[in-house]
Amino acid sequence: MLKFTIKPYDVLFFGSGKPFNIGGDAQSIFPPFPHSFASAVYAKFFAETKIEISEEKGIYKAVYGPFLKKGNDLLFPAPMDILKEKKKEKDAKITLAIPKEKNDFKLIDFSDSNFPFNPESILWAKSDDGCDYEPFNGYITLNGLKAWFNNENIEIKDLVYENEIFEKEERISINLDENKTVKKEDGLYRVEFIRLKKDICFEFWVDFDLENDSILKQNKINDENELKEIFEKKPLVLKLGGETKVASYEVNNFDSNFSNLTTGNSDKSKILFLTPGVFINNAEKSIVESLNLTCAAIGGYTICGISSKYNKKYSNKTIRAMKAGSIFYLEKKVIDFFHKNDNKNDDFIGSNLVLIKYGG
Repeated sequence: MLKFTIKPYDVLFFGSGKPFNIGGDAQSIFPPFPHSFASAVYAKFFAETKIEISEEKGIYKAVYGPFLKKGNDLLFPAPMDILKEKKKEKDAKITLAIPKEKNDFKLIDFSDSNFPFNPESILWAKSDDGCDYEPFNGYITLNGLKAWFNNENIEIKDLVYENEIFEKEERISINLDENKTVKKEDGLYRVEFIRLKKDICFEFWVDFDLENDSILKQNKINDENELKEIFEKKPLVLKLGGETKVASYEVNNFDSNFSNLTTGNSDKSKILFLTPGVFINNAEKSIVESLNLTCAAIGGYTICGISSKYNKKYSNKTIRAMKAGSIFYLEKKVIDFFHKNDNKNDDFIGSNLVLIKYGG
């Protein structure tokens, strides 16, 4: 596996699949989708080797990220059940929302809701300290994520607000015709870019397909060291996002791997999405029913546009993806849906990377 540490030179724009009309506003999503970075890495690989992927085969087994790095701290989207004290930041108190059984919950009658399933509980935080709490929208350090996983106290120092990660920059653009003159109607439109703070970079991991019948082996690329030599050819730059902005990178071998580590014997599971949740092969209702979903905290949806040479059946389509940080509570120990499908053409690059905690 190779690890890419990526530092943009300029502002970035990561588009969603939301329609854009000239004369309107375009806003960058954040964090970007994994396939955006996978495409950038492949573009560098193709520029150096001229090796093309096909409809049947790509060059990746899997990709992980992109996640953020601030100084020496690796950052992940914060779980949606983390709450912070309202109207405070650095000195805010932190608590967790926990499932509250519907029979003990008098504030909302679940039968009056539009839940696509029959929930047994709802995530709720009862304040015993007199504070009002609100969802924390930001990022969590690796140490903070370990504390969350182990039911330990999460310290405010392990939570990072979005305004510490990036700032937004708005630019006005002009719509020109073929004569390079401004069109009379809808001549101006606004684009909102993202600029990372100076101490922030992306980290992205790629597990390349080096099996005997792979495209890489067919082209006499036999191991990761040979791949690393390809990516070390100058200039060490990638083109990111819809505006193809330039970013510098470093590439290193990464000996560890991302695996399905599980603990506990309980049939109940708590699922944290570290990357967007993308459901392609099933309707959402059937997914909810098949997973025995009892409770959830979903941070909203993003419309994702797909243009895939490798997966033709997804090409030029849009899908709805749950935002990273969303949480499922399940009454099922075997989570087959989240495992990689044997048919690689049924995998959507980088989606559904989850942390599973048995026992909820």
